[in-house]
Amino acid sequence: MAADPQAPYISKTQGSANAINPINKHSREKLDEYIEDYNLMYNTKYSTKTSEDFYNYYNDISKKLKDRERSPENISNRIDILLVVNMFLTGFDAKKVNTLYVDKNLKYHGLIQAYSRTNRIQNETKSQGNIVVFRNLKGKTDEAITLFSNKEAIEVIIMQPYEDYVGKFDDAYDKLKEITPTINAVNELVTEEDELNFIKAFRDLMRIKNILVSFSDFKWEDFKVTEQDFEDYKSKYLDLLIKPKLRHQKKSVYSGRYGL
Repeated sequence: MAADPQAPYISKTQGSANAINPINKHSREKLDEYIEDYNLMYNTKYSTKTSEDFYNYYNDISKKLKDRERSPENISNRIDILLVVNMFLTGFDAKKVNTLYVDKNLKYHGLIQAYSRTNRIQNETKSQGNIVVFRNLKGKTDEAITLFSNKEAIEVIIMQPYEDYVGKFDDAYDKLKEITPTINAVNELVTEEDELNFIKAFRDLMRIKNILVSFSDFKWEDFKVTEQDFEDYKSKYLDLLIKPKLRHQKKSVYSGRYGL
């Protein structure tokens, strides 16, 4: 746990004759236990003895979280799940932080800042974050959004139910099928305008799909298109994206060869 614990902690052996009740332990002692576990796991020597030492501990956690983005293959030196009380709820951003689990009463700017830990988009693979709340914070969330934005923004910031996006995804697929009824029909697009219309239609389909996959309910059986057909269309989409680059390269080679 990378913060100063504020809630009581009860030992699993509490009630036995030799039980040590951690409720009476000072929060700093409890934090020292967490840091010692961290030291054993990552072969470090941090503590709370000095502010500099604790600051280095904090920075090391931050570095490991960022390394998860830069070097995802370095499994032995990264952090996938971080439990926090206060620290890292503000002032830290990582594009790959996708889900925030909240079991803490939050309000106003603290709520907005905590929720914002998941708001870094990552090209076309992540368009929003996912927040799982174990307390009833609906009222506090609406209050915070209204205070720092406006009441109408609630409908924009908070995602709609899963079923709504399923309907939008199927509608987008129907529009794609109007342009290219089959996957092979993509090869038969004649003009650049036809190709651009397909690219726009599939990009819209992909945008909604990226929202859908953030739901735990997501499964391909809910949609008109199969996963295989989606991937086949995606392959055609990617081919069309690089087509202008190939055309430009051929033109450059032709011009260079004939001095044009």
